[in-house]
Amino acid sequence: CRVSVFSVGSELSSTEGQASQWRAIVAEVRQHFSGELTYSANWDHYENVPIWKELDYIGLSAYYELAETSSPTLKELIEAWRAVRKKLLAWRKQAGLLERPLLFTEIGYPSIDGCASKPWNYTLLDKPVDLREQELCYRAFVSAWDGCPELGGAVFYEWWGQGGRSDKGYTPRGKPALRVLRDWFRAE
Repeated sequence: CRVSVFSVGSELSSTEGQASQWRAIVAEVRQHFSGELTYSANWDHYENVPIWKELDYIGLSAYYELAETSSPTLKELIEAWRAVRKKLLAWRKQAGLLERPLLFTEIGYPSIDGCASKPWNYTLLDKPVDLREQELCYRAFVSAWDGCPELGGAVFYEWWGQGGRSDKGYTPRGKPALRVLRDWFRAE
């Protein structure tokens, strides 16, 4: 098995208060898996996950609302991502988790107008295609987090789907956003 990181759960907010059960799950997984562990907390519900100290990464889905209106500028999006970064790093320090890198377990933007305002809302596909806004959201993420030693990694959502210039889905395949991700990974 060539899996290096395993997530013990994803966005199970209603169960996160069950600390003893979660600790038992982590202990059980560690008996069978020698790699690193994370849990994927929801972007707006991560502060009180009781098992961060038992894990190797602080896992977060990253559907942060970066803009209040459609057609935000790259500068506005970068500033929004930098504010998120500042808040996360301050929380990480305050929580005593400095040895735990952040791992964005999901980052994604549908290629629709307004995707920066509610990237988590996949039901808004009645909006017009906007490849530029999707691309700018990825550029802003890369700009805010590139070279940040506290970032342990990022998983981009999602690859499947038709792709291409008329596709409204999350996939960057066949869209300008793909170039942003390729350039970033090539530079690493």
